[in-house]
Amino acid sequence: MMQLISGLTMGLILSLLALGVLISFRIIAFRDLTVDGSLTLGGAVAAALLVAGWDPWLATGVAMLAGGAAGVVTGILATRCQINGMLSGILTMTALYSVNLRVMGKSNLPLVRQKTLVTIAQSWAAADARYSFGRWEVPVQDVCVLLLIGLTSPWSPWGSTSSCGQTSDWRCGPRATTTR
Repeated sequence: MMQLISGLTMGLILSLLALGVLISFRIIAFRDLTVDGSLTLGGAVAAALLVAGWDPWLATGVAMLAGGAAGVVTGILATRCQINGMLSGILTMTALYSVNLRVMGKSNLPLVRQKTLVTIAQSWAAADARYSFGRWEVPVQDVCVLLLIGLTSPWSPWGSTSSCGQTSDWRCGPRATTTR
């Protein structure tokens, strides 16, 4: 059961990468590969800020802004510099590999003793608490982490609000940015 929960957690994390690629390829019709580099840039910024002692929520917000800035760079290369969209995404993604190393200062930052969003979610339950799904028993801490990921995802009905309605509507953002 632990493997199932860890697989679900990893799948939810990587689903954000897949949704970024899907939105740029299919909905906006812009072949953008910046998602690959901007996701790691956000992780590098968050890790560097956590090691520096920042609050995990604030570090995550700054990391999201850094990932968005990478997308802006790709957009500027494609629109202002008239570089092909796929090529501008590849250029940005490739440059971000060096930027990530510069942001972190070294190739790996250990977060074992740092307070992160996952440790906050795990603190919501006792370490030995278990939840039963019929024959399966799941650590409640893992359920709390899955809930945190689900609640903070922009594609969850409870994750965010937008101007298109009371709850999050993933179709509103792409519809506003499409060139069709």
